[in-house]
Amino acid sequence: MVKKDPFFLEMVSLVQNSLKIEFVKESEIPSLPEIKDPLLLKQVFTHRSYAYSTQSYNVSERDILKLHNERLEFLGDSYLNHAVTRLLFNAFPDAREGELSVMRSELVGNTKAEKISRLYGFDKRLLLSESAESDNVRSLKKIVADIFESYIGGLVLDSSNGEKIAFRWISQLMAPDISLFQKKQKNSVELDKMAKQTLYNRIGREYHTDGQTRKKIEYIWIGGEGGNKDGYEYSCRIDGQEVGRGWGPNQKIAGIRSAMDALAKLPSENI
Repeated sequence: MVKKDPFFLEMVSLVQNSLKIEFVKESEIPSLPEIKDPLLLKQVFTHRSYAYSTQSYNVSERDILKLHNERLEFLGDSYLNHAVTRLLFNAFPDAREGELSVMRSELVGNTKAEKISRLYGFDKRLLLSESAESDNVRSLKKIVADIFESYIGGLVLDSSNGEKIAFRWISQLMAPDISLFQKKQKNSVELDKMAKQTLYNRIGREYHTDGQTRKKIEYIWIGGEGGNKDGYEYSCRIDGQEVGRGWGPNQKIAGIRSAMDALAKLPSENI
């Protein structure tokens, strides 16, 4: 039996209940957990070129390793994979290993890591040698992505509670994407283009107590800004009460999906 760790269940709940938010501004991203050890913090943002350029020739390789962020990046990369794997494993109990692997690769890849690094301004804090700076190393995707992973490694080592702090932060960062994965998985069911009409017909057979007023069905846009990635989320409501939700790459499909959700959830006698 899988151990039900209270902290992990708290983090899973955060993911499952999160609304889709596309982080595009610094003010919209989760607060950055602080690394309190100043030497560890400096190491997180030290590229190996800077470490070598600021040390005398008689410094050992082992001592140099303690100055730059490559070992922290290695640790952070492993912990990021671990955290995302746990989150996906719980969020998608019926998904096959291959499906989980595809989702994980999107969340732990360099594209995602680079985006997060830039949102927090990590790239601007990186210490580089003059030659690396002139070679435009600061702009390289892999280098910028590595800073995010080294920061995770730094969090893990910073305190006895470091792993939990890192897991909470990763959960907050990944929650919108996992929420979107869940919506898309739900939409893998074939689209029923007659769902709205079917729901309307069933509503048409039932009336309020005055025997005259038809129940009111509405489709309300509640989230999303369009496009295949963000899409639209619609709420299907009967007399103001939500009975279904649906996501789609356009508003028409989102509305149909919300009607399908209502039909699946509510037997005709309860609508």
